[in-house]
Amino acid sequence: KIFGGGDRLQYSHSRIDCFEKCKFKYKMRYIDGIETNAPINSDNALVLGTALHTGIEKDVKTAIEQYFMAYPIIDDTHVNESIKLEYLIPKAKAVLPFGEYEVEIKDEDFHGFVDLLTPATVFERGVELPNVYDIYDFKYSNNANYYKDSRQLHLYKYFFEKCNPGKKIRNLYFLFVPKLNIKQKKTEDLQQFR
Repeated sequence: KIFGGGDRLQYSHSRIDCFEKCKFKYKMRYIDGIETNAPINSDNALVLGTALHTGIEKDVKTAIEQYFMAYPIIDDTHVNESIKLEYLIPKAKAVLPFGEYEVEIKDEDFHGFVDLLTPATVFERGVELPNVYDIYDFKYSNNANYYKDSRQLHLYKYFFEKCNPGKKIRNLYFLFVPKLNIKQKKTEDLQQFR
């Protein structure tokens, strides 16, 4: 019951991570159901990460519209962040293989979403093996070392194979999209900076 959800324990990587970092935050979010206020800062990690995911899965225009809709007021800092997204999303899409986005993994114990599931070509004794895949997770962060120690992709692999008998995961990948921190010079006006 500590993880919520009634008599049966169902967890996700986010729930476990939150519980390990701060049990009180976990209690407020997942047991008491307390939600945070709407984001104000233009560099809100959750909003930017969601926009990045949307842009990779769909297109830049949809991502930026979604990003702007997350805020009650748009100012120059929001526009600056949207310009960064406009630049970074096509670069991220260009390095990713074809596959299926937002693949849900769910059973009575676990619930999660694979950002990208791609078919993998694997040969054994000259014969291609069917039903082999790679998993990709997208991170809009400059802190790659934090995620490299994460168990998130291993949980996805374990529960994907458990929920899909006969299907195997070959490789686990993170796509790190760096956060650009470009400062406007005192000698630049906003137009020059952009």
